[in-house]
Amino acid sequence: MFMVVALLYFFVNGLFLPQGLLYTTLLTPILLLWTIRGGYRMPYAVFFAISIPYMLYHYTLNIDVGFYFRSLVMAFCSVVFAVAVHNFLRTVKHPERIFKSILLINAFLIPVALWSLLMPPINQLFWYYQPISPGITAFPRLQMMTYEASYYSFLFAPIWIYYTLRILSGDIKNKLLIAVLIFVPMTLSLSFGVIALFMAVIAVIFFISFNTIINTRKKLFWLFAGAFTSIVLLLVIYKLFPHNPIYTRIDNILNAKDTSSRGRTKEALQIAYKVTQAKNSFWLGVGLGQIKIIAREIILKYYSYYQPGKWVRIPNSMAETFAMYGVIAFYLRIAVEFFLFFKTKVYTNQFRLAIFLFVFIYSFTGSFMFNIVEWVFWVIAFSPFAFKQFTYAKYKQPVTK
Repeated sequence: MFMVVALLYFFVNGLFLPQGLLYTTLLTPILLLWTIRGGYRMPYAVFFAISIPYMLYHYTLNIDVGFYFRSLVMAFCSVVFAVAVHNFLRTVKHPERIFKSILLINAFLIPVALWSLLMPPINQLFWYYQPISPGITAFPRLQMMTYEASYYSFLFAPIWIYYTLRILSGDIKNKLLIAVLIFVPMTLSLSFGVIALFMAVIAVIFFISFNTIINTRKKLFWLFAGAFTSIVLLLVIYKLFPHNPIYTRIDNILNAKDTSSRGRTKEALQIAYKVTQAKNSFWLGVGLGQIKIIAREIILKYYSYYQPGKWVRIPNSMAETFAMYGVIAFYLRIAVEFFLFFKTKVYTNQFRLAIFLFVFIYSFTGSFMFNIVEWVFWVIAFSPFAFKQFTYAKYKQPVTK
């Protein structure tokens, strides 16, 4: 059962379904029964204890009741899936074995995706063709049967982080092969946000664990050799191809010309604020599902050059929290995240710390509030009984020779 759900989640969760509906959503009744039998009742009680008072307040704002209740159902389905993941991590001794299977299946699908480039319209299934930034012509980016390249990268980030940390710790065989299986799909997706965040998180963990990772002169040599080679390679690429898409987008981001990065960060929060002002509900937000209606007119005025679809959303999890539940929930959410950080001692586990840092930052730069992929990150981060092989206290003392 676990492998079947994992395959659905990673590879075909929304395939051929209406936008917003997932196969894991359709499994909600089964997952709900399984988690209740596993003793999980409190999370659902807390969900409704929070939702009902908000619902009563939001009803006074002349909301679209249909959108509200549909969004409430989808939110509950996300909670059920998150609880199911927590139950899985609690009951299964080696959840990382599924990571290995998913990594290998993904590797076998890469040649299929490359072959599909020659077979329109099948290529639309594996590749994302939207322009990446102003001044850059659209080119294929790997999305692997999901709806977007950045979503695919976000989906696989925990597996990439897991194996990168194992490579750094030196406790895994076939390091070069594993590195290829990680970095080839990551590069093909060319999701700047996920890749940059991945590199930043790995750098932080590397700095924190430096003495346990670089514990021999040989590793120190390879560290400097790798850094020097990377710098030289980047300079050569810039010299030979100064107008390539990567450098062009970096330049756009640094000069605030990249509409995607702006729209997922500062402008998302600005639009969320305007949404709350539309209902005079800065403190408690406008309610579930209402962004789809209210934000469209705001976005039309905010981006005079942009014509959104019939329904829109704010591509930023924290901004969505602000818009739907108000500034009180915005800061309360941050407080709860840090409370659980210390309560579950995230800082004692290398992998869970990396996952926490990744999703905390990402929630300010993308995703949406009831995105099950984001919830999986949070569940992993706050599960002290899982991935104990990364516990700092279990690391060997640094080698002095």
